[in-house]
Amino acid sequence: MADRMRAQDFDSDGYFCPDGEARYSLLGHPIAIPAMVTYSGKTEHEEIILSAHVPIGDCPRCGERTVGDTLIFATNQYRLLVLCCCDRVIWTTEEFLKEKREENGERTERDFE
Repeated sequence: MADRMRAQDFDSDGYFCPDGEARYSLLGHPIAIPAMVTYSGKTEHEEIILSAHVPIGDCPRCGERTVGDTLIFATNQYRLLVLCCCDRVIWTTEEFLKEKREENGERTERDFE
């Protein structure tokens, strides 16, 4: 499903609005995570358990510095990023995001230990 989503399909409250009118919440719904992202190497289905706006620094797809916070959805193991800079929605892992933050010299929870 994420391969057909675009960042412009989401409103500022985090609702998926593919037609610009109907608003759908992803929270509580199982969603397919593509095999190229999963730890098992197979398509997995997990429930979206969290939606938030967070700073991510540089876009992991296009490399542009993000302005403001990025809409992110979380399952138990994976993250769905809504990247407005390149109008993409991508799956990733928290480990990948931590690596990117460290590469960019941004603070991580390790800085607080």
